[in-house]
Formats: sequence, structure tokens, C-alpha cells
Amino acid sequence: MWGRLNTKERLAKYDVSIDETCLLCGKEKESIKHLFFACDYSRNCLQEVKNWLHWRLNAESVQGIMKNIKNNKTSSATRRSMLKVVIAGLIYHIWEARNDVLWNQKVRRSQAVVKHIQRESKIRIIEIMPKKTKDVDREWIVNI
Repeated sequence: MWGRLNTKERLAKYDVSIDETCLLCGKEKESIKHLFFACDYSRNCLQEVKNWLHWRLNAESVQGIMKNIKNNKTSSATRRSMLKVVIAGLIYHIWEARNDVLWNQKVRRSQAVVKHIQRESKIRIIEIMPKKTKDVDREWIVNI
């Protein structure tokens, strides 16, 4: 959100001599805007998350997604919090996948990344779910 990840574009501003091409798609300059979610790889991950959650979302930037979650008055506060957990997990795992390519030359399939996000998010959400959570929200998280 703050734009401080050491993407190749940001490192190049400090005169670090590197190839600025995105490690995940190999098509464009790696920047925060590209990595989250203009890159084909991360866009696929986001689309799979949206399909999983049955989420009709037009936004494809971190700011747009967070604004959509915040302004969605049809969802309960609990469900909005759950969506934030999933998006945070998505961002973390895309960055982790990018670093896996950089340091281990290993490209993960986007489907595998999303499966991991699904498992991890459900566990985290269930662990921190307040006791006063409405039954409809509990059912939603259990059934997704």
C-alpha cells in the first residue's frame, strides 16, 4: 500500500543495474502497479480468488480493491474483514512467488498459490472470528 517493496523498478531508481523485466510474466517492467495486478500471473491469481469467493469485482488495483471492500455496505463488517484477510494473503503470496523465482528459479503455478491462500485464509479467519459473528457469515466462510 505504501509503495515501498523493493521491486526492480524501485531498485533501478537507486542506480542498481538490473534487468527490470517482471519475473512472473516476463513481459513488462516490474513495478508495484504491474505486480499487483497488471501482471498476467497476478491477474490470474486475483481472478481465481474472485471466482472462489463468488465476488463480482471490477477493480484490479490494490487501492481499488480495498476501496471496494470498504465501501461495500451490503456486506457485514465481519465479511469485509474476511475479504481483507484474503487480499492480504494474495498480495503476500504473489510477492513470495516472485521471490521464489528470483532466489530459487522456481515458478509456482497460479492455481497452487490460490489453493494455498484458500487454506491459509480460512484457517486464519476461523481462528480470529469473534464469537458474536452472525451465523450467515460463519456459514459463508465455512462453505467457500
